[in-house]
Amino acid sequence: MALESRLRPAQAVRRRLADYAELTKARLSALVVLTAAAGYAAAGAPLVSVRFAAAVLGVGLAALGANGLNEWWEVALDARMERTRGRPLPAGRIGRGEALALSLALVAAGLVLLGAAAGLLAAGLAGPRRPAVRPRLHAAQDAQHAVHARRRGLRR
Repeated sequence: MALESRLRPAQAVRRRLADYAELTKARLSALVVLTAAAGYAAAGAPLVSVRFAAAVLGVGLAALGANGLNEWWEVALDARMERTRGRPLPAGRIGRGEALALSLALVAAGLVLLGAAAGLLAAGLAGPRRPAVRPRLHAAQDAQHAVHARRRGLRR
């Protein structure tokens, strides 16, 4: 009985970490990190350095945060689609506020590291766009999702 009660919290922690990994699309973000590392190597910079580690970690954190923000933004549509309704946000395993706070913190940490390692230009390119551009980007995303939803018989 004592062993079983100690396993439950460990399983809960593992499940929570798995939900965070799913929220931030950790596997997809790993591909972004590999691409960034390849680009860094192609530039001829030394791969064993604090700057390299900070740049790659910054890209990874920013990618994780951006994926989390995308999940947060799409939660209403994800809740209606069969394929996505089991994700942590639509399923209620992670709250919207928690997802937003985590995602923003990841993006901020990533941009700080990226700015310190690769410069402000790199951080600026990885970060959010000007406020005037954001509504256009969201409108384009909404239009794209509407087309895909119609193809699957869903309406937004």
